[in-house]
Amino acid sequence: MVLKGDRHRLHEIEEAEHRLACGRFGVCVDCGEEIGRLRLLAQPIAIHCTACQAALEAHRH
Repeated sequence: MVLKGDRHRLHEIEEAEHRLACGRFGVCVDCGEEIGRLRLLAQPIAIHCTACQAALEAHRH
């Protein structure tokens, strides 16, 4: 049985694989800057650099 959260995580992984195949893996979707190596090691599906992620989180609160 596949749970909703599992489907979402699988989709994120597939999107990361697509970015890898297209040469866009590790590039922030907002600012176009490189996503730091340590961030990618911790969160391989990350689509935002640390600065853009922090800005998004600050905006949500």
